[in-house]
Amino acid sequence: MTGGSLLNPIVARALRSSVRPRALLGTVVAALLVLVAARGQAPDPDSMPGLRVTPFHAGLCRVELVAVLVVVTIGAAAAIASERQERTWDALALSALSDAELVLGKAAGVLPPVLLLALLLMPVHLAYGMAWGTPWGIILGAQALTLGAGVVAAGLSLICSAACGRVLHAVALAAAAIVLGWFAALDGLSSAWTPARLVRLGHPLRLLDDLVTSSVSVEVAGRHALAFLLGAGLGGGLAFLAAIRLARRPVGGKVLAMPGLFQTRPGKTGRVWDDPVYWRACRSRGARRTVRIGGLLILGLAVALTVARRNPAAGGLWAQFVDLSPGYQHVLIYAGMPLLCLRASVTIADERRRGTLEPLFLAGIGPAALVWSKLKGALRPAVPLTATVTILWLADVGTLIGGFTNPRLWWDGLAVLAAVGAGYFLAVSLGLLASACAPSPRAALIAGLALLVAWDTAPQVISRIVELVWPEMPLDTQIALAYLIGGTPDGHLNILRSHVGRFPPCYPASWAVSWILVATLAGLAALAIAILQASREHGRPVSRRDRPRPEPA
Repeated sequence: MTGGSLLNPIVARALRSSVRPRALLGTVVAALLVLVAARGQAPDPDSMPGLRVTPFHAGLCRVELVAVLVVVTIGAAAAIASERQERTWDALALSALSDAELVLGKAAGVLPPVLLLALLLMPVHLAYGMAWGTPWGIILGAQALTLGAGVVAAGLSLICSAACGRVLHAVALAAAAIVLGWFAALDGLSSAWTPARLVRLGHPLRLLDDLVTSSVSVEVAGRHALAFLLGAGLGGGLAFLAAIRLARRPVGGKVLAMPGLFQTRPGKTGRVWDDPVYWRACRSRGARRTVRIGGLLILGLAVALTVARRNPAAGGLWAQFVDLSPGYQHVLIYAGMPLLCLRASVTIADERRRGTLEPLFLAGIGPAALVWSKLKGALRPAVPLTATVTILWLADVGTLIGGFTNPRLWWDGLAVLAAVGAGYFLAVSLGLLASACAPSPRAALIAGLALLVAWDTAPQVISRIVELVWPEMPLDTQIALAYLIGGTPDGHLNILRSHVGRFPPCYPASWAVSWILVATLAGLAALAIAILQASREHGRPVSRRDRPRPEPA
């Protein structure tokens, strides 16, 4: 039936896909990851005084909001772009379905996994909230903020999906629109322009902080959450209307046409090397556009950081740059690792979707060579990122210690180079692992980010478990365990910074070296599992002797 958007075949296909065992298992695993990450992301009562709820409940609300945004963004951004990429969108456009039914059907296809995730987490909210006496207004307000943020994210992602022809481009553009156009823009306005502090009402993360802390009263926080929900409904509706208007527009037209990003231009794409997999992973037109989109996203984050946190009292231009250099390092690490993970997570899954894995197998490219070529291609953007972070660290620490002639600065600079490289290598390896195991590029995107978040939150979770088993654990042992297991290179850059300048607390540099070994071994393990999965799927490569030879004319 095509009489309504809730009964059209697009919704029926999405519902059938969402109830498959593999999809249900992925949603259950995502819910478990949210519960695990909530323990690791629980706020410190000293950093957030006046908590109205327990730290675990506050962390659960935060992680649930981020998880819903990630699932909605990836699902909605891939909705129309996946049809364009598979060249089936024109066939749908020629059907009896109207533009509104097409877009709303795609939007409805995003609902099942999000609703299932919410249904799995809602009993935890209720049980934990009732056990610890959390007011009902806070529980309902947190769910309202999550719902409203999901609606706005779905609208923005559908606009990006309608304007792009590839899934990865749509996801990157949607993430940039949410992170820069929504969160970073509101944070910058609320901190730089005093009359614009009302824009805080449009930021769900800030409203959630107001809800769970005593910075404002419960009644005022509840009214703010209700106002945000109403505004999100209005904004999401306008975004859906814009997506409907863009759905029938050609991607190669003038809609969001940026040179080198969306327009298909003829020309050379680079020399074809002996390794076709490596060539496609790093020199194809789609790969180069992906790198450009990621570069623009990082540049936009750096600009937003400069505008929001620039300190004119720091002195000249160089002093201001050095003052902001730790923030630039954070941007490059916390944005670079997810972007590299996302780029790597679609490589093998995209080959599987295109049906090109079997020809590669017949050509004699085995699973190990396939994963290795994908690794080399995905790590190419990590080289300038690693060099930039190292240069920023050397400039920052060298200025703080008053010179660049200290040998310890350069020795620890080598450790910084290794730490950042190990973090990027681990992110790419986790993305390849997700790509080798996931059934589709969309599932691989979500799985790659989930693995990266799980690794980031592992130190807090493991430390809590060890603390329960060994209550008398010394504080130094707890800190060492947290630094050596999981996390990102950012904390180890701070350790090395304190080690060079002898700033308190001055932890030993051996912690950073140990973490480099742990992260490298974890990346190698992820690569080994990806190769094993590819071997199970495709078997051994055909030897030269057994390859079919062309018959003579």
